[in-house]
Amino acid sequence: QTLRPFEIIVSDDCSTDNTPEILQRLLAEIPVLRLFRQPQNAGISANVDGALRRASGESVVRLDSDDYLSPLYIEKLVYLLITNPEAAYAHAAVQEVDQHGAFLKKRILARQAGFQNSADALKATVKGFRVAANIITFKKAALEQVNYIVLGSNFAEDYYLAASLAAAGFGNVYLNEILSYYRVWDDAKKLSHKRKLAE
Repeated sequence: QTLRPFEIIVSDDCSTDNTPEILQRLLAEIPVLRLFRQPQNAGISANVDGALRRASGESVVRLDSDDYLSPLYIEKLVYLLITNPEAAYAHAAVQEVDQHGAFLKKRILARQAGFQNSADALKATVKGFRVAANIITFKKAALEQVNYIVLGSNFAEDYYLAASLAAAGFGNVYLNEILSYYRVWDDAKKLSHKRKLAE
């Protein structure tokens, strides 16, 4: 990143493969890496909530293990948060890639780039979660104000958090530029797709 992160937090939700060993090797290579492992599988909502709460910076980039960022991602989105003080989070267009790294479709929102106020953001939640993917830069102070993700279910934590922030009076800011990449896995039985539809 052109604007280097001063901490990278990985919250391992009880991986059953060799993830812990890989993370331990990376710990020796990356001084800013902080590792946490859930004592038992917490599910996505609780795991994301715990990771966000552990962050100590003014801005927090939330991404999953199948996402990666362009070198300008942090610099551009943090700048948007600084120049839009009423925004709780910044987000941008996303490029889908397959399991081999080939580009698939572009996720570009059907809205104007720039700031969206809290009232418009709250109205938009009626039609669902209005970001291109779960690759978002949050203001830590805004997350603290809504007490992060206080949710009993194990899905839709992203939608709930966006709605909570809008209801608390925060807007958001969107950049119509591809700055991150979202890996789409296509399993033989389409289980991943069916799970997302059920959620």
